Amino acid sequence: EVGGGAAARARTALADVGRDAAVAWRELEHDASLRDRVRGAGHLPPAEADRLGAVGPAARASGVPGDVRTASPRLAYPGFRAAAPSAPEGDVAARMEVRAVELADSLAMVDELLTAPVTPAGAAARAPGAARGVGRVESPRGRTVCAVELAGEAVRGVHLRTGSYANWPSVARAARGAILPDFPLINKSFELCYACVDR
Repeated sequence: EVGGGAAARARTALADVGRDAAVAWRELEHDASLRDRVRGAGHLPPAEADRLGAVGPAARASGVPGDVRTASPRLAYPGFRAAAPSAPEGDVAARMEVRAVELADSLAMVDELLTAPVTPAGAAARAPGAARGVGRVESPRGRTVCAVELAGEAVRGVHLRTGSYANWPSVARAARGAILPDFPLINKSFELCYACVDR
């Protein structure tokens, strides 16, 4: 639990971050050269995003809803609505907008938690003899799932599927037909992790 003074200082720092981010986003939004580069670049149609199993911001930028926090009753997100762009065109511009909206929403959530902390639900009780468990979280890149299998008190196996792993096929689809100078924009608009898919 954060003390009153520490919470107030944290809220002030977060407010500063929020103001700086809002100014930066406005500058990006109104930069004509950037708008020309990102609009229409790296288009990922909704049907393709759905077919390829896109998750998180990449999926929502294409108009495919989904966020673990909206369907996890054990998490403390009452009334949560996932960030989505005003026009889910599925291009670099839409993926940028999702990030900007998510940052503002995240700062507001942290501010709320610092104002009135909540007590998260406890871990689910393990049934006698249960040997498997699955957990999921909404990472910055989308739904991450971890399955664990036990053998007695030892871990027999762990399978982790990150949001990055789920979204790499969508990068390939979005880059189809793009000119070479657009590839870095397309790739980074998904903001995926290379290490998360290193097997």
